Amino acid sequence: TPNPSAPIRPKQGLSDRRQNHAESVVQGQDAPTINHRMNRVSRPAATLWHKYLLIAGLYLAQGLPGGLIAYTLPVLMREQGAAQIWISAFSLIGIPWSVKLLWSRVLDQSPSKASYIGLSFILTALCWLALSIQPIATAFTEQKTTLMVLILLLMANFIMASQDILTDGLTVRLLNDEERGFANSLQVVAYKLGMLISGGLFLSHYSELGWQSGMQLIVLILAMGYLPVLYQLWWRRDAALHHSLRSTSQTQSPSEHKAQSLWRIIQGFVRTTGVPYWLLLLIAYKLPDGLISTVVRPFAVDYGMSKATIGQAANYAIIFGGIAGLFAGFLWRWQRKHYQKLLLLLACMQLLSNMGYAALTYLPPTPSLWWAVSLFEPVVDTMSTVILFAAMMHYARRAYAGVDYTFQATLFVIAASSMHLIGGWLTDAFGHRAVFGMAMLLSLVTIGLILKPLQHFGPDDANEQPAME
Repeated sequence: TPNPSAPIRPKQGLSDRRQNHAESVVQGQDAPTINHRMNRVSRPAATLWHKYLLIAGLYLAQGLPGGLIAYTLPVLMREQGAAQIWISAFSLIGIPWSVKLLWSRVLDQSPSKASYIGLSFILTALCWLALSIQPIATAFTEQKTTLMVLILLLMANFIMASQDILTDGLTVRLLNDEERGFANSLQVVAYKLGMLISGGLFLSHYSELGWQSGMQLIVLILAMGYLPVLYQLWWRRDAALHHSLRSTSQTQSPSEHKAQSLWRIIQGFVRTTGVPYWLLLLIAYKLPDGLISTVVRPFAVDYGMSKATIGQAANYAIIFGGIAGLFAGFLWRWQRKHYQKLLLLLACMQLLSNMGYAALTYLPPTPSLWWAVSLFEPVVDTMSTVILFAAMMHYARRAYAGVDYTFQATLFVIAASSMHLIGGWLTDAFGHRAVFGMAMLLSLVTIGLILKPLQHFGPDDANEQPAME
């Protein structure tokens, strides 16, 4: 017999039950539930390695355009007689990575993040296939072909930059501060692997593969990289992952979160304790690397290295850099509360790398020394990138993970892109010696900034909501 004094509970809708299940999975309750739309059971929460595999697949896809722009195209342009300033300017096709902040708020709050990730795979594959049919032998001498290559590369970079917003937000929300060290190692290693495929491997086997076959092979590898992503999001339909993609805030309702403009979100982030000085250090750390990044491959051509040798060096550099990136991830896990010391050590190693390139300009061509410097520089760059990215996630507030991280990454990319043109201009005007000397001075400035104690905060404070006026 019903109790008349018992409170009447409203009937729980299907969407509420799904939301409650997703939240219970995130909290560690792994009981399966019925997905009525798909008419099958949603699996329990993914293991940590499932999450790592998904993140690695996404970043692998995002590294493919980078390898083509950083390694393959500069060498092909130099062989066709392009000036260094134009080679450096060609890197501006990566401009979507610099301005992705403009649409980061829209994507970070979108309820269709999983659908966009699937769409990005299809569109990127179409861009690569369209690039494969372009006559690359005359791509930088005929205006029509050059324009088509630029448009397709811009589209691919726009798609991947947009996906990067979702991937970064997913990583921040899905993993805790301790897990992010190894996640950032996987991020950098997977990204470097994508660069290795479209850069060093493609370049070293260019004579056998050719442009068309090489680009089609990249499309096949792209599809393989997306397999764990498609499995986790659509086949396995992991509830915790979908909840992390849908989540915008843990302390605000969706209507309150959407009411915040992009400017006010950024303003609140910059006002957080310790963030302004951290952003200054982040920019300073990237300046010397951005100055020489588009110069070192053309310098190798002028130094007398063959295309196959440059490609082989790129392969080894990325492999050693990947190993160093994994090591840096474990360093972050052990020493994340003292990451200032890690940054100081890596800044000193960056200075040694720039000194090595400067020494090459004073010595007669010495292949062994060139190999040593060209392998040391990417190891330092990869280790520092892992630590910097982990620190960027540490500073990002969980409620605005996509916007906060994208804002830091945008400053990171703008600092590097602005130095690309300066490096190209200095090379054409004063030679490689001036560029590497300037990089040494910038590294010294970075070391000076790191020596000043950083005002930092713990993981719990980093995720607090800022006071909004």
